[in-house]
Amino acid sequence: MRDLFSRNDNARAIKYGSNLSGADLKGAYLTGTYLIRAILTGAYLTRTNLSGANLSGANLSGATLNKATLTAAHLTGADLTGAKLRGAYLRGAYLRGAYLRGAYLIRANLAESDLSGATLSTATLTDADLEGAILIDAKIIDAKMLGATLTGANLSGANLTGTNLRGVDLTRVDLTRVDLTRANLRGANLTGANLTGANLTGAKLTAVKWSNTTCPDGTVTDTGCPN
Repeated sequence: MRDLFSRNDNARAIKYGSNLSGADLKGAYLTGTYLIRAILTGAYLTRTNLSGANLSGANLSGATLNKATLTAAHLTGADLTGAKLRGAYLRGAYLRGAYLRGAYLIRANLAESDLSGATLSTATLTDADLEGAILIDAKIIDAKMLGATLTGANLSGANLTGTNLRGVDLTRVDLTRVDLTRANLRGANLTGANLTGANLTGAKLTAVKWSNTTCPDGTVTDTGCPN
């Protein structure tokens, strides 16, 4: 492991495409750093401050970012496959087209982040905060989202086949054209949600809270949508 940067170092000069694989960057202060296409596979970034950093196209697969701060960080097209982001703060981050397959995002704050076209299949988002997040056309197949907050999020066109959304707050969420085939929505709150054109085939809808909910056929219900 390489302890490359202390908390007070100015690391803005890291070169484009730097190889920092396995680097020990725990607690480092990397605000605004340019890490475009950097290789950070298996790197240790626990409690690291990467606010406003540019990690577009970076490879962070298998990296540990527990409780890291990535406020408004640029992670467009970044590879975070299997990364550990427990309790990470990614509010307002740009994750368009990012790969988060199998990532651990338990209690992560992704509020108001842009995850359009991102891949979150098999990811664990238990108790994650996704309030106001943009997940248009995201792939969230067989993911775990128990207890997550998605109030006001936009998931139009997303694929949530087989995803566990038990007890999730989906108040005012845009679920137009969403594929919820075999998804578990037991106890979810769909107050004011828009499911126009959504696929609910085989979805588990026991104890769902319906109120001013728009069904796939465009009708509004307080009692439930057919599936």
